[in-house]
Amino acid sequence: MVDEKSVVSKYLAKLNTNNIPIYFLYSRPAIEQLTSLKRDGVNIIGSVIPDNYSAGKTLAQQLLIKHTTTSTQPANMLALIGDYTTPASLERVSGLDEFITQHEDVNFIGKEVANWSEQQSYIKTLAFLEFAPEINIIWCANDAIGFGVKRALQAHNSAHKVIVGGMNWDSAPKGIEALDITLGGHVLLGAYALINIVDHHNAQIYLNHTKLAIFNNLTAEIKPLAKHINETDLADIDFSQFSKTATDPQQFTVANLVKALNK
Repeated sequence: MVDEKSVVSKYLAKLNTNNIPIYFLYSRPAIEQLTSLKRDGVNIIGSVIPDNYSAGKTLAQQLLIKHTTTSTQPANMLALIGDYTTPASLERVSGLDEFITQHEDVNFIGKEVANWSEQQSYIKTLAFLEFAPEINIIWCANDAIGFGVKRALQAHNSAHKVIVGGMNWDSAPKGIEALDITLGGHVLLGAYALINIVDHHNAQIYLNHTKLAIFNNLTAEIKPLAKHINETDLADIDFSQFSKTATDPQQFTVANLVKALNK
């Protein structure tokens, strides 16, 4: 179950889920709500969410590093966020905000919501380029927003001046340049959730509420894994090696998933 809009608690409390194990993926109720639901008899067995806060901060750090190694100009950063309500968006922005407070050397132009939309980010980027032509870094809450930014930069003949980063490891649409930086790996938590659910079902293994720092920069070593994800072809990975019932359980990390793909 995904608690994307933070409203699931009031519905679960009204249902009889004693014999239905529930596992949260990507977003979950607050810990105090989870405690209250369990006390009311809701059969919650565990959860896993990605560390979106660290991802938001890391993306900003990587963008600044790339900028400082390729330009002598001051860093002028714009952020295009996902939305104002979902946990993923709020936590990624919190990480970005932490980065901004720690870097007085970055001129932060501002934040604007793009609703995870390539088209909205395209329109808003064109507007910002007129308002603040000095922008040379654009932080994007996901890759779709980033591709809208790239399309706008190409239309504005400014692609060579601005570094763009996003999250998801998405393949660039035809005619749009790839992003300069993309963090990803969180989609793989669906596999992690299924492994845990199977462990609980087959071996009654106790599960907990986990937050994983799964986001990784898309390096040359990781690109084959991202390609398999985008082509929905992960059958070459033996996910049973990440089960707690395996002879030698492997930690669920992007590095280990790359190794598993190469075996």
